[in-house]
Amino acid sequence: MVECGESPQIKVFHHVAREETSEALDALETLLKMTETLRHEPILITCLVMVACDSLAISALEELITHESLSENDLKRFGGLMSKQRYDEILERAIAGERCLLTEAIGQPHSSIFSQDTHRILLVLLRSSGYLDVEQMVYLDLMSEYMEAFEQPPIQRRITFAGGDNKVADLPFYHAVIRSVFPGLGKAVDIDLRARARLDLARMALHVEQYRIKEGRLPDHLADLTEDYMETVPVDPFDDTPIKYRKLEKGYVIYSVGSDGKDDEGMELDSEGKPLADGTDIPFAVRR
Repeated sequence: MVECGESPQIKVFHHVAREETSEALDALETLLKMTETLRHEPILITCLVMVACDSLAISALEELITHESLSENDLKRFGGLMSKQRYDEILERAIAGERCLLTEAIGQPHSSIFSQDTHRILLVLLRSSGYLDVEQMVYLDLMSEYMEAFEQPPIQRRITFAGGDNKVADLPFYHAVIRSVFPGLGKAVDIDLRARARLDLARMALHVEQYRIKEGRLPDHLADLTEDYMETVPVDPFDDTPIKYRKLEKGYVIYSVGSDGKDDEGMELDSEGKPLADGTDIPFAVRR
């Protein structure tokens, strides 16, 4: 699916280079609609594939807005495709799906989830000894903590997920089944929050462009958009403050502080042009 997503993205860049705005917009719309089909799949890998494809789409949109002035209708069109509700409950649904899948695997060793007969035979033996009953209880307790974390603010949710992963890593050796199949959900929640941040950045860039059309200039602050385009400035999931905006000599950058929680003013590269360390700012830059 990610490879399929690369094709429309390549088409966007190709059409932008040839100044074929209409064709570039159609390719971008295809990419966004294609990933939308994955939204309700209750499997973690599908959730991550959707996020990866959306990342391609947002990068393509960033390139398009930098090189082309879109009409107000086109900006509204893509604002609808990239609505705030796009990621509602997607990770929560995926983790609930993973919980059901592995609960079935532990509770029913004959399940087709385990494709190799030797694995099934081993699990049947473990079930008859009562060992898997214990594994199942421990597993469900852990997954309940993860599910309850969705009621928490993003920053606390990251802490809870990281703590859950540490609990799994610290389980005694005899919890081998859980340790061998348990997904690393701490990384998944970081990916989810990063995706949500990037979606908000793209949405804000569309609003900035609408403001530019109406006023003939860039806004001084994102708060300038709240009268006509949105109710409030979105909150950065990594520091619980509004996402950042900075005018550049040419254009602007809207950014999240990223997983390290440090404001690097939207920079991705250091003074020598080298990429900054992982966890630094997540920018959406329009240099026009």
